[in-house]
Amino acid sequence: ADLTFTVTKSGTSQSYSTLLNSFRDKVKDPKLTGTYGFQNNLPVVAAPTTPAKYLYIDIQADNGIITAAFDKNDLYYMGYAHTADGVKKVRLFKGAPTDVKLIFPDVTNKNNRYYSTITGNYNDLGDRASVGLGAKPLNKFINEEIYTKKKFDITTDKKLALMVIQTIAEAARFTYIEGEIVSKFSDNSGFKCNDKAKSLENNWEKTSKTVKNSTGPRIDLELKDENGKVVWKWLQVGELVDVMGILKYLK
Repeated sequence: ADLTFTVTKSGTSQSYSTLLNSFRDKVKDPKLTGTYGFQNNLPVVAAPTTPAKYLYIDIQADNGIITAAFDKNDLYYMGYAHTADGVKKVRLFKGAPTDVKLIFPDVTNKNNRYYSTITGNYNDLGDRASVGLGAKPLNKFINEEIYTKKKFDITTDKKLALMVIQTIAEAARFTYIEGEIVSKFSDNSGFKCNDKAKSLENNWEKTSKTVKNSTGPRIDLELKDENGKVVWKWLQVGELVDVMGILKYLK
């Protein structure tokens, strides 16, 4: 794996923030840092490659490890590997490459590679606030569902995805989400996605574009929740930059 996220008791909020910084470092193009928009030093994801390349993160729980795969082009979570009876098996979302060489190339036996009928998009995954985000809920889930009950089905895939996507990819994209997870880090139930977090998750492209297009300190951007209520309003680009961790690559 490229990185390790320890979710056992030895994991701290500091080691979590270090993981997110390393994640940003692995997907950014150093030459683009600080080049998008007005006076900021935000990293920017590197230009997409075809085929996509993947970043692998070992999530170390008490009862075992799972390895999560993220597409470096857009930070999408593609699925995970776990060990069963000494054998490595992978569960991938619809849309992940079927060419073994491209993702989890060490799992060559087709019988140990499962492709889901659903994608890893939020529309397919269900309520984002239904899971706790952070190390403790993730540790509990991996220990109980994956390594004790060995419950490999779509429900498990969805719940795990909601936790992994938001705790790692969304927190890497948005320091606001990272901060919310950090503030509840020692809490057994973790951080539950709120309207502010959700509206950011839905608008990585829009927020990145707003930063990129800024030519001076003034901007005018608002984000609304599903009921049309304004949950974010920025008039200064610096205030928007403050909630972001990495910008999407934009042509």
